Amino acid sequence: MTQKLHLLIDTIKQNGYREITPIERDEFGRFHGIISDLQGNKFFVKAVIGKESYSYKSLRAEARVTRYLSTRTNKTFLKYNGYRLQIPSVEKVINYEEILCLISRYIKGKRLLDEPSHIQAEMLSTTLELITQLSDETRRSIIQQYLKNYTRRALLLNFPFRLLKAIILSPFATAGLILSARKVLQLLRIDSYDYGLIHADVNASNILIYKKTIYLTDWEEAGWGITAYNTIAPLCTHWQDRLVRQRLLLGLNDKEFKRIIVPLLAYRILTLFNQNIDRKNIKRIRDLKLLKFVETFQ
Repeated sequence: MTQKLHLLIDTIKQNGYREITPIERDEFGRFHGIISDLQGNKFFVKAVIGKESYSYKSLRAEARVTRYLSTRTNKTFLKYNGYRLQIPSVEKVINYEEILCLISRYIKGKRLLDEPSHIQAEMLSTTLELITQLSDETRRSIIQQYLKNYTRRALLLNFPFRLLKAIILSPFATAGLILSARKVLQLLRIDSYDYGLIHADVNASNILIYKKTIYLTDWEEAGWGITAYNTIAPLCTHWQDRLVRQRLLLGLNDKEFKRIIVPLLAYRILTLFNQNIDRKNIKRIRDLKLLKFVETFQ
């Protein structure tokens, strides 16, 4: 890993940048850090190494989607509840041998993750409304090949594989996972829902706020499909925060999405259990509580 990191840093330097904060590897094998150019301008860098990896292909798609969406938010004034939505602009994409780097504008702002629960709840709800506006301004055909599929058909086709992998990785939760999988099949009985742009990972760690502008980052899992799926991600991530959970559930009910909450939650839970995490990990403890909720929901 040290050799790969050195290779990445050398590539970044050869392109006229230097490290501001140490470039570190996350749990999914991606590298993150803050860099600057020769003029002192700062940028975020997200990088992967290995052309055959899932992360490499996802980052390549993210770069294309982010570049397009940032252009849309620069040209179109998207506003809700007094806040404007912006997607940080892409400065440069470095594609060199096995290395892919997405370099985007550095945002000087507050991390939503550092704010109290009531502010997180308000900003997450506002962000979801703004994504709906962005969806209306998005020409799907331009980025279609880079978008993941979150249609009902795609979710139903993928869920058996999600279930099998979840059981293999978490055999202790097999009974609950099977019951959860049955709830996914409720999608077969739902024939009325909106389709649109999906971020798929909206949560407080992906949002920065500067004055009255919300910056939404990390479009790696971006796709097109059932719009209610946008709310499922923050609902799962912040499930143990009562204020956030109640606000998001209220938003779903207000939009008459109640029938679709459980099947989409069930599908998302299977996806979460596809990650190889220890049973005592705080994320897995959260996932087990989510699983219990879906099991007992009537």
